[in-house]
Amino acid sequence: MGHSPFMTSCKQAAFLISKELDTKLSWKESLQLSIHLFLCRHCKQAQEQLKTIHLLAQKLKEQDAHTDVHLTHEQKERLKHILIDIATHSNLTHMDEE
Repeated sequence: MGHSPFMTSCKQAAFLISKELDTKLSWKESLQLSIHLFLCRHCKQAQEQLKTIHLLAQKLKEQDAHTDVHLTHEQKERLKHILIDIATHSNLTHMDEE
């Protein structure tokens, strides 16, 4: 069975989600990811969680290396729940092996 050039597997979507955090996607990649996220709630949820983690990591990176970085209790709990959700609900493990 052939695949449309705009139909993206969950595995490909995960790659594009990760790539999008670091660089601008091409118009084709952006379109492929948008279509996939519209159709797949698991990948959409994973994207939101990864964006949150990425933003927290950027925040920590921006801190002066000699400054003690402290997360609020709410930030720690949010991060903890995101990581647990990713690990236990396997948002990215439903990906096919294409």
